[in-house]
Amino acid sequence: MWYSPLYHAMRDAWDMAAEICLSQLPSLVEDCNAKFQV
Repeated sequence: MWYSPLYHAMRDAWDMAAEICLSQLPSLVEDCNAKFQV
């Protein structure tokens, strides 16, 4: 399997973490008392 020089194994993990964080933004914006879920 060939990988791009820009590919890194942790990239998928960072993408998933970013998606989880960003998916919570709408509820955090709507409810100022909402807590960020880790």
